[in-house]
This record gives sequence, C-alpha cells and structure tokens, in this order.
Amino acid sequence: MCASGRNAERARNDAACFGTVVRVCCWVSLRGDVLNVLFLVLDLGVPFIMLVVASVIKRFPPRFGELMGYHTSIAKMNELTWNTAQWLYVRYCFILIIPATIIGAAGGIIGIVINFDEDTGALVCAGINIAQAILHVAAIILTEAGLHKRFDSNGNPK
Repeated sequence: MCASGRNAERARNDAACFGTVVRVCCWVSLRGDVLNVLFLVLDLGVPFIMLVVASVIKRFPPRFGELMGYHTSIAKMNELTWNTAQWLYVRYCFILIIPATIIGAAGGIIGIVINFDEDTGALVCAGINIAQAILHVAAIILTEAGLHKRFDSNGNPK
C-alpha cells in the first residue's frame, strides 16, 4: 500500500475514533440527566405495580380459590372471607398508592433538579423503593386487620 493510501486509512480511523469520542463525551455530559430521569421512572415502579394489581383485582374479581387474588389463610377460609379480602386489599392499595406516588415523584423530581450523581441517585432510589414497599406491606397488614376484625378464627362473621 502506498503512503497516501495509509494516510487516507489513518484519517478514516482517526475520524471514526473522533466520532466515538464525541459520542462518549456527549453521553457523559447527558448521563446525569438521563440517569436521574431513569431513577424517576424506577421510583414510580412500585406504585405502578400496586395500581395494576389492584385494578386487575377490582376489574376482574377472582373467584374463590383461584390462583390470582389475595391469598392468606383467613382469606381462603370461605367465599365470604375471600370476597372481603379482595375488596379490602384493593381499597387499601388505592389509598396507599397516593403517598407512594408522591414519595416517588418527589424523590425523582428532586434528583433531576439537584442532578444527583450515580451513587446518590441509586441510594435515593433504593430508599424510596423501600419506603414504597413498606406502604405495600401496610396495605397487607391493614387487610389482615380488617379480616380479623370482621371474622372469627373459623371464618364466620362476628
């Protein structure tokens, strides 16, 4: 290959390398914003799942003993406890979705405004998801308390 051919090939390689460098530099400059938007989406994941599950149970109430639905020992005692458990769980999920969504949206928006770095954003996202999971567990605890308030240990109404 002649010297001019090597120079042309080298110029193409340099241009390709420069294009890659530009793309990487652009990604680094946008990465914080992109990651914080991703953290916002992840912060809203638990309330979205709660909304979908509660909406499906409300729209298509599971029949007694089906695979889908709220399954605990007291809920599965008879058809009355089953239907009451489904109703209570949906009710408490819809109530607790509001604070879970507010927590997630606030944390995500604060991350975008302050422009968290990767580690801080990940820690905040994990903390928000733990708080939202606690709210989901609270819906389960409230459902169980409501069932125990309405039914005795044999599943008969009090």
